[in-house]
Amino acid sequence: MVLGFDELSGWAAASNPGMNMCIGRVSGRTAAPGFSLDGEAHTLGGCDGGGGGIKGETNLHGGPAGFASRNWTIEADDDTSVTLSLLSEDGDQGFPGELRVSLTYSLVGGSELRLRYSASTSKPTPVSLTNHAYFNLGASPTVHDHTLQLNCSGFNPDDGSGDGVPTGEYRSVKGTVRDYALPTPVAKVIEGQAGDTPLWPHGEQFVVDGMRGRDPNEVAQAGDASLYYLPLVGTLAEPSSGRVLSIFSSEPIVQTYYSTLLADTEVGKGGATYEKYGGICLESHRPANAENVEGQPEYGDRIVRPDKNYEQNTVWKFTVPDGGSASTTTTTTHPDGTVVTTVTSSCGL
Repeated sequence: MVLGFDELSGWAAASNPGMNMCIGRVSGRTAAPGFSLDGEAHTLGGCDGGGGGIKGETNLHGGPAGFASRNWTIEADDDTSVTLSLLSEDGDQGFPGELRVSLTYSLVGGSELRLRYSASTSKPTPVSLTNHAYFNLGASPTVHDHTLQLNCSGFNPDDGSGDGVPTGEYRSVKGTVRDYALPTPVAKVIEGQAGDTPLWPHGEQFVVDGMRGRDPNEVAQAGDASLYYLPLVGTLAEPSSGRVLSIFSSEPIVQTYYSTLLADTEVGKGGATYEKYGGICLESHRPANAENVEGQPEYGDRIVRPDKNYEQNTVWKFTVPDGGSASTTTTTTHPDGTVVTTVTSSCGL
């Protein structure tokens, strides 16, 4: 249900577009030349163009040698979980502070994959971690037949240049092509954004309704006790198989990416070549470029200080019809007349 590679060489290749990797120190795009924190300027490395019209000086996902390209240390593992750690030195890629990161992947109940992040720093520094999984829940080479529903009433647009750096503005999605309050065909999602912002058709930074005004670190810790405390970000469904992915997270942002830059250049699992729109990424993280947003305190921040750790709790819950288990078919009619059929199941994987 995710794109990927059969061999380590595929994962380690410089051409790997971050498939299923942990992104950091920060997620998303940070405007050049970097940021100022507590009166000190910090210059970040550019992403060398990165494709999709991104300026060469813009920092993407922490830079050209971010956490996605590092070898992590296995600290512990058992039949249902693995805990990894990473030490990022003070000054790594231009970021202040020595950062110690822990990430545990755990399978819960056979149907939930929990991603539990924690990080501590020796100096104030931006931190925003995410996972860059490319989901494709069906057998089709593209995700056009999937449906996407997001509990996000607003998004953060860029400045219109096509560089993808959020300005911090909150813009309502109600009545627009970015309104996915109801399950929406991904083909329509892609077409709508490409038509509205042709310079930036790749995805969008959406603001999660259930996290507005809340402390992500506190929500993450509460989520350790129960999934009940984590807001439902949204769902991705593939009608022909009935597979549904529900995302719960402590993070205020979900960044969509429609794999617009895949182009039959990556040879993946079983020798498959991944084409444009072959997967969809739904990245939970803190607001991108937050250090450079002024006068909009509601946008939030991603600064971690020595007296308080960074915490994130994101859960991917899967359901799929299985044998004689019950499944439900729901038909939804959008205001524009589009009819969407979604099959859901009460069972786990």
